[in-house]
Amino acid sequence: PGLLALLYGLLLGVNMGAIRSVAAVALPRWFGVAHIGAIRGIETGIAVAASATGPLVVALGSQWLGGYGPILMVCALVAAAAALTTLAIPDPPALKRAADAHRR
Repeated sequence: PGLLALLYGLLLGVNMGAIRSVAAVALPRWFGVAHIGAIRGIETGIAVAASATGPLVVALGSQWLGGYGPILMVCALVAAAAALTTLAIPDPPALKRAADAHRR
């Protein structure tokens, strides 16, 4: 399959493992565990919808932009912007209260 295909598979596996780990920690931290099943269900539905529409977006984008290079660059920029946006998300209010109480 080639070195790039193997590298892609390795990075994809690492990425999927990291997403699962982060979600397992972040969702209960933000929402608690009382309704975690419903929250994970909604999250999974959104992920499946995004996975289903992604190939269509890339195919249409490659036609509109004249190739796969430009649309894949747009996708990479959107992903980078989303990652940077997460840095600006403040801690949940419950964590702020707990941190404030701990400082006292």
